[in-house]
Amino acid sequence: MTRSVRGEVVASTFDEPATRHVQVAEMVIEKAKRLVEHKRDVVILLDSITRLARAYNTVQPASGKVLTGGVDANALQKPKRFFGAARNIEEGGSLTAKDVDPAQAAIQHGRP
Repeated sequence: MTRSVRGEVVASTFDEPATRHVQVAEMVIEKAKRLVEHKRDVVILLDSITRLARAYNTVQPASGKVLTGGVDANALQKPKRFFGAARNIEEGGSLTAKDVDPAQAAIQHGRP
């Protein structure tokens, strides 16, 4: 038995600059919002919220408030909005955003 799901894969590789990672993330979330407005159900699987926050940390101006791990407080605002965009619209579609960081999944399942 074969199963398939219609979908689109959008990626930016580790060797691309932080500006590209940010550009791709913003393009994806905006497209997802438009699809939801047109009564489509959308699921976004993000490889790592941490990597996205670090990309924003690189490209955004510093606020002067540095959090644990060296991330500026401003760098977390856009990733928070990324996941905050998740919604279910009455008479419309839905948007689900999930962080699927493989390293965290391995730790949770007791693998190094």
